[in-house]
Amino acid sequence: MKYEIQHQGAYSILAVNLEAGDSFKAVSGALMAKSTCIELSGTVEGGAIKALKRSLLGGEKMFFQTLTADDDGEVLISPPLPGDIEILQINPDEELFLHGGCLLATFGHVNLETLVQEVPPGLITGQGLFVLKATGNGKVAISSFGALHTVPVAEGSDYMVDNGHLIAWKSGQGFQVEKSSSGWVSSFMSGEAFLWRFAGPAELWLQTRNPHVFSEWVKHLAVTG
Repeated sequence: MKYEIQHQGAYSILAVNLEAGDSFKAVSGALMAKSTCIELSGTVEGGAIKALKRSLLGGEKMFFQTLTADDDGEVLISPPLPGDIEILQINPDEELFLHGGCLLATFGHVNLETLVQEVPPGLITGQGLFVLKATGNGKVAISSFGALHTVPVAEGSDYMVDNGHLIAWKSGQGFQVEKSSSGWVSSFMSGEAFLWRFAGPAELWLQTRNPHVFSEWVKHLAVTG
């Protein structure tokens, strides 16, 4: 199986070339086109309870599609938002964390679990505190809103990221959610209610556009004309 990211940028797609017997999984609704020799079937990844939890809490699709090749063929996968695509490796001894909505496809043996992040008492949580943990031995394709920006965090350093721009990360030292400023009023007036703090070494994948801010801008534009 081979894959290639085509038209990288605002309108990127993922082209997957399969040989007979190859198979991979994509999120529901991601299929753009396929060869006739590719069989398509819908699945509930991880069972009904895990799938429902992943959908309601993690912000991901409840259903997946499994694409299996009867002969050599091609599958084209398209993300829902304009932006980049990147394929990340998952090794058996590490964990990859994903924010809801960025998962596009999985290759190999990848397990998905929904986690709930702890937050400071009194903090209005909002969307984004439920994340997916991917483990196993395989690869994960993620997509962003805007460009993908990678930030390596050196050992002994801390780094803070806005919730709406963070989409994926690997962090051996852990991470936590904090209010953006020392005072509650200041935090919410700044427009950055909470930030994620990472202790290095860590590797972060950020999107250059915030879908929640963009949604508010569209609503404002619709009202004001």
